[in-house]
Amino acid sequence: MTLPNFLVIGSPKCATTAICRHLNAHPDVCFSAPKEPFYFCWEKYYKRGVGWYETCFSHAAGETAIGEGTTHYALVDTYPMVIERIQSLLGHPKIIFCVRNPYERIQSEWVELRSQGLTMKPFSEDLRSNSWYIDGSMYGRTLQAYVQAFGADNVHCVFYDDFKADPTAVMAGIFDFLDVDAGFAPPELNVRIYGSEGKREDRRLTNLLRRNLPGFDALRNAAPEGVRNLAKSLLKSPIKGPPAWDEASRAWAADHLTENVSTFLHHMDRRDLEAAWLGRPS
Repeated sequence: MTLPNFLVIGSPKCATTAICRHLNAHPDVCFSAPKEPFYFCWEKYYKRGVGWYETCFSHAAGETAIGEGTTHYALVDTYPMVIERIQSLLGHPKIIFCVRNPYERIQSEWVELRSQGLTMKPFSEDLRSNSWYIDGSMYGRTLQAYVQAFGADNVHCVFYDDFKADPTAVMAGIFDFLDVDAGFAPPELNVRIYGSEGKREDRRLTNLLRRNLPGFDALRNAAPEGVRNLAKSLLKSPIKGPPAWDEASRAWAADHLTENVSTFLHHMDRRDLEAAWLGRPS
């Protein structure tokens, strides 16, 4: 049975997609297909059983490190069953936990969900309606839960700030953590992968079609690339930057995040980030 011995657990919008792609490029690493199986958190996949999960790694060919990267695994409040399920099936895999300025992470996640048509609510309303925004930024809680389950030596934290400044050094640290060649240089290391810039959101017509035309998304996704590009220009409009924090929303988020994130930064000896992360967000 081929199953992963490491997991990239998120948090969402913390460069996890780029990190997973660089991991997949390493000759001693086998990465899942798809990148996010959602096996331990989404019931519709978990019910398929371990046989289905194993097919995500069917292309493994003796690599040292085998892994997957589902960002929802970091949402320990939203998906409280995840850690127990991981333990039951995988024992003590290595965990890569990615973190970012908590307010910027939330803004970026809203842009991502908006671009996928998964929310049409204004930012301030959506923030309070969906607990996963706060859950994904409660880094201290997530770290504590995974360290308690798998041990401190099995959890490696990656800071978005460090990855942005020096991706070579960060990837070398991850490779070393996974006991593969740390000198390997991923070919796309200096290429920006899947950022929030340039995202587009659905127009009113798109939402109308989605609500009233069964199979609309499947039909659109199955169209030839040229047709999809044309449809994108007609059905979507650019998202103009990250959403702004209003005073009330900032204060509401801070009530939930400040103590937890501050404790996390002190524990990780990253007080250098405290002013930027916990100061007034834009």
